[in-house]
Amino acid sequence: MVDFVTFCYPGDYRQLHHPGWLDKVVKGHSFPFTNVYVLHQGMNGIDYPPLPDYVKIVPVDETVIEKYIKLPDEDAEKFTGPPNRAHYYLKHVRNHAMGLEVSQADYILFQDADVFLKEDESDMTRSWITIGMEILQTNPDVLVVCPHWGGADCIVSSHPWGWKCNRYSQQIFLCERQRLKSMDWGSTWDWEHLPDGGPLQEYWGMLEGRMDRYARIHGLYRAAVNSHRYWHTQSGKCFPGDVSRDEFLRSYLNP
Repeated sequence: MVDFVTFCYPGDYRQLHHPGWLDKVVKGHSFPFTNVYVLHQGMNGIDYPPLPDYVKIVPVDETVIEKYIKLPDEDAEKFTGPPNRAHYYLKHVRNHAMGLEVSQADYILFQDADVFLKEDESDMTRSWITIGMEILQTNPDVLVVCPHWGGADCIVSSHPWGWKCNRYSQQIFLCERQRLKSMDWGSTWDWEHLPDGGPLQEYWGMLEGRMDRYARIHGLYRAAVNSHRYWHTQSGKCFPGDVSRDEFLRSYLNP
């Protein structure tokens, strides 16, 4: 079983709840997900457009993170706070913790609300989810799998299906639910250390950095499937160029 889990908050719900967006994003993976969950963080009182009937909307319990991280996390507070900052750590770990709690599937695809699979740069004859599960089953040193992002940074080794990388992203990834659930989300890290060409401190407090911290201790990697490409829309602007979100949505949903 594989569940699809995405999330939104008051700052980005319009794209996720735009009529037709989520349905096309889910179907773009060409995989029969067991459940599709949308996690709402801080969405109380907001009148949002409906989603397809098969989608299960779940409010995020703010206390769920206490099962995964000992609070207060003083280093994370120092380097990602205060809470009104865009990359404040609790905003970026609660969603995944909640997803791990509501799902009972063997695998979870976690995906940001503004990420989609770029079909014209992907091999749509086979789902990358199937490839990803095979990678996880046959490569014990792979913690998570994602489609490729169009770059070639952080590559450690090449394989017939793609690459093993030593940098993580939480924008989109497939994982074994129980493995991620049992991961030490508070692995030791020298917060004062900034690797050459590496991310800023905020990264290490979010889930992507916590996976990275854990992986460095245990010799694990993120796998990228190079037959499939994903794109990430950012800050209300979408690829290609500077088209508005509404213009992009119209072109994506009505090619």
